[in-house]
Amino acid sequence: MFSRELLIYEITLGLCSISAICFWLLVRKNIRTVQFTPQLEPSPVLKSAFLLAAYLTGCFAFEVFAVYKMKQHEYNFFVYAIYFTVCLPVLFSFYSLHLTRVWKKMLLIPLYGTVIGLLLYQNSYNKRSVLTPTFSITLDVVCFIAALIFISDILIQPKRQQFNFLLKIGIAFLIFNFLSSMMTSIIQFDVEFPEDQRALFFYLHLYMAMSFYALIGVIFWIEFMNLRKQIRHG
Repeated sequence: MFSRELLIYEITLGLCSISAICFWLLVRKNIRTVQFTPQLEPSPVLKSAFLLAAYLTGCFAFEVFAVYKMKQHEYNFFVYAIYFTVCLPVLFSFYSLHLTRVWKKMLLIPLYGTVIGLLLYQNSYNKRSVLTPTFSITLDVVCFIAALIFISDILIQPKRQQFNFLLKIGIAFLIFNFLSSMMTSIIQFDVEFPEDQRALFFYLHLYMAMSFYALIGVIFWIEFMNLRKQIRHG
C-alpha cells in the first residue's frame, strides 16, 4: 500500500517540476515580451522561474533516487543530507532574488549554515547515517523562517513585478513548512504515541506533501496560461 502512495507522490512532484520547467521555457523564449526593464541582462522573471524550476527538478531527482535506494534496502539519510545541501541554496537564492533589504538576504546565510552545521555535527554525510528528530524539526523551522522573511518583504511592495505569483508561492511554502514542523514534532517527540496513530500521521504527512507540490504545480500552470495570453495579446 505504501508503495502506491510513494508512486503517487513521485508523479505529483514530477508533474510539478514539469510545470515549472514549462513556465521557465516560455519565459526564456519570450523574454523580450515579459521583461519590464530595458537592461540586457535576464529579467528577474526569468531568474525567478529558473531557480524555482531548478529547485523542484532537484527535489524530484533526489526523491526518485532515495525511493529507489529504499526499495533496494539501501535507504539511509546520506542521500537526503546531500539533497538538502544542494537544493536548499537554490530555494534560498530564489528568496534572496526578491528580497529588497540586504539584512534580510544576510539572514538566509546563517539559516543555511544552521542546517549544514547540524548535518556535519551529526555526521550525516556518512552512508550509515540516520534521520534524527532534531534535524527534522530544525529543517522545518529554518525553512519556515526563510519563507516568513520572504513573505514579509513581498507584502511591503504590492506593486512589484509578479506580486500575486510570488505571494502565492510564498504562502504555499510558509503553510507547508509550518504544518510539517507540527506533524514532525508530534511523530518524533511523542514517545508514547500509539503506533497505529503514528503510522496515520506519516500518511498524513505524505499526503500533505503531495497536496503542496500539486498546489505549486497548479500555481505554475495558471501563471503559464496567463503569460501565454499576455504574449498573444502583446
